[in-house]
Amino acid sequence: MERGRQDSCSFRVLGDISDPDRISALLGVKPTYTHRKGERRSKFTEPRPIDTWRYQVSGNDEETLDELLRQISGVFLAKVEQIKSLVADDGLKIDVYCSYEFWPNQGGFDFSPQALELCTLAGIELCISIWD
Repeated sequence: MERGRQDSCSFRVLGDISDPDRISALLGVKPTYTHRKGERRSKFTEPRPIDTWRYQVSGNDEETLDELLRQISGVFLAKVEQIKSLVADDGLKIDVYCSYEFWPNQGGFDFSPQALELCTLAGIELCISIWD
């Protein structure tokens, strides 16, 4: 049985987050997930090393990584100054993390200038995890 693709893109705020609700208010969106430093995913995993605030979009078989990244940009592009202040004033790390499932005979992916605009204007990293 063939399974569908499970690509995703996340806008992540990482570090010592004293008030996740403040980040939500500042960015104008609620997170998909928050994780607190010291929490465990299960009793078999290590404690999380940092706090995380994450907004995620997931794709289907038809959506490209570029489309998912453009969705993230659409949500956060108007908040570039707020993003910069979280880095400069609060010392938080912010990035966009993409998870890409590679299938045999697949040509890979590319990004349009529109998809990369948020990372460029906000000065944040684009991280890509490729798995099969």
